[in-house]
Amino acid sequence: MIRNRRFPIPVALLACGALGAVAARAESPPQVEITAQDLPTVHLKFDRASLDTETGVRALYSRIVAAAVAVCPTTVGRNLAVIDRVERCRRDAIAGAVRQVDSERLAALSAHRHRSG
Repeated sequence: MIRNRRFPIPVALLACGALGAVAARAESPPQVEITAQDLPTVHLKFDRASLDTETGVRALYSRIVAAAVAVCPTTVGRNLAVIDRVERCRRDAIAGAVRQVDSERLAALSAHRHRSG
């Protein structure tokens, strides 16, 4: 009898993800870790099998977006330069997490959401 086993994979989101350095650990290939100096990080664990369903993909994407909102600073006031930096931070964090998950379905959903705003 074959049992369905779950393999949680942490996904790190960073504020302004382009500043992070990626370090994959050889002893645990299903894990990806991003490290960066002085930037907050959120680790999301998920079941890779959940990416086989549209509901699972949407749920993970929602969690990634929520983590990006939590990691990136909030805007106060109407300073357009600050608002732009916060939005760019969130876009970069989401894009970095989606790349780490390496799922075509998640990437397609992310691309669709990015295009439609």
